[in-house]
Amino acid sequence: MPAGWSSRTVPRILRRDPVCRFGYPGCLGHSTEVHHLTPGVEDEAALAGVCSFCHNIETQRQAAAAAMAARRARTLANGRTGLGGHGGE
Repeated sequence: MPAGWSSRTVPRILRRDPVCRFGYPGCLGHSTEVHHLTPGVEDEAALAGVCSFCHNIETQRQAAAAAMAARRARTLANGRTGLGGHGGE
């Protein structure tokens, strides 16, 4: 549980969302974990009860998107657009 979370936060979200809010193919149905819909935002409106299967998928998606954004920022910071030849030509 992230620092600052009340020990009541997770049970409250799981009571509010007993069924996984994502429902990806393979979803386990029953919410057992809490996911940040907006990473870093601790407001209860930005939290969702999810199953472990869907939580793993969504966390991987968020990590991939963050890695892509970081690569894009590094490319732009180095003066390359990413639109051209190999090696940033």
